[in-house]
Amino acid sequence: MPIDGSGEIQLSDIHTEYVDTHDGSAEIQLSDFHDKGNAPASGEIQLATDFYGTSNVTYTSATGGTITTYTANSVNYKVHTFTSSGTFAVSSVGTDATIACLVVAGGGGGGSGSTGGNNQKYGGGGGGGGMEYYDSTVSGTSGSIGRGPSKTITAQNYTI
Repeated sequence: MPIDGSGEIQLSDIHTEYVDTHDGSAEIQLSDFHDKGNAPASGEIQLATDFYGTSNVTYTSATGGTITTYTANSVNYKVHTFTSSGTFAVSSVGTDATIACLVVAGGGGGGSGSTGGNNQKYGGGGGGGGMEYYDSTVSGTSGSIGRGPSKTITAQNYTI
């Protein structure tokens, strides 16, 4: 979550956002944050100027399908929905290269037929489609619906 854009900033706020920048073996020093946020690589760091509204998170950039966004439990999600063949084009991968994925395959159509002159119609139902679900909350492959852990992506095109 980005550092607030105004008000008091403490080194602990910056440390929380840029946690991977400090090895934990010594006290947090301002020099731990050179080249973070808008801070210079060396020299003077000004907390408000260099860190207001900054974040250590980068987001994956992708196109393809119908794109919608929603928020659940204070987490923002972007959904790419494909109802026919297409391309999921990942132009850059952010801080987290994993995606959750739900694939639902359509079932077969029902048959039809008629017998004799009484115009009675008979037909069998279509077969069910398939489903696969991948998410970070699933630790391994299990169950009959093909569930498994999240998929890791790279910057490339994926044919849907």
